[in-house]
Order: sequence, then C-alpha cells, then structure tokens
Amino acid sequence: NKLKVLLNEKEDISITDTELMKAEFLFVTDSSAIANNPVLALVQQQIKISSIETKVEKLKLMPEYSVAYFNQSNKDIKANYRFTGGQVGVSVPLLFFSQSAKIKGAKINQQIALNNYEYYKSAVYGEFQSLLQEYLKNKSSIEYYEKTAIPQSELISAVLRSRSST
Repeated sequence: NKLKVLLNEKEDISITDTELMKAEFLFVTDSSAIANNPVLALVQQQIKISSIETKVEKLKLMPEYSVAYFNQSNKDIKANYRFTGGQVGVSVPLLFFSQSAKIKGAKINQQIALNNYEYYKSAVYGEFQSLLQEYLKNKSSIEYYEKTAIPQSELISAVLRSRSST
C-alpha cells in the first residue's frame, strides 16, 4: 500500500519476480565525487558573485564619463526648425567615505562566501565519509552472508533433512 502511494498509482501493484538479483554498485571514492557536488558548485558561484560585487564597488571610486546628444523640434516655432545639441560630462567622486564603507562591506561578504564554501565542503566530505563507511559495513555483511552464513545454513538444512529421512 505504501508503494502504491509513493508511486501515485490508483491500481494495486503486484511484484511478479520472487528472486532478488544482486546489482553491482560502483562509485568514486576520491575527491572528484565531492568536487562535483551541486551544493558546492552553488556556493562557489556565490564566491564569484561576491568577488565581482567587490570589484564593482571599487570601480565606483573611478570617475564617470558621459556623452549625450539630442535633436528635437517644436511645432509652435517652425515645423522644419530643429534644435540640436550635445553634452559631455565628467563626474569625479569627491567624498570616498561612504564608498569605502561599501567596499569594506563587499569584502566582508566575500569572506563570508569563502567561509560558507569551506563549511559546506567539510560538511559534504563528512557526510560522504559517513555514507562510505556505512556502505562498506553493509557490503561486508552481505559478503559474510553470501560466503559463510548461507552455505552453513544450507549444510545444516541438508544434515537435518538426511537425519529426518533415516
């Protein structure tokens, strides 16, 4: 019934296979499994974003240049008379106090992103190691049952059958 709910099926589910087949499980036990983690990729992207934000804040200390051009007419004066003009400007920041505070804040955010990456990296590594140990424990249990416990139980069953038939 739980399987029916999990699979979102309206009809009853019947399992026709009665024999279980052993599936081989291959996985990578080196650092590439951790490096390909999507959570770590997201946190690495946060580091890049905070680094770019710091650069943007630093660039706001630089002078800004602007060039503008306009062309317009006024129907009340003359229809074919047009006003044309242009404007060139340079904006130099005079007070750096607020911008330097924003730069410091951006650097702090960058450091926070780096710390988050290190935290998530160690958390993912710890979880990976824990799951790897659990897998190895379960694998050794299966190997014990396949190589020792099942043959012994078959031997005991055979001995008991031979004793009961005599």
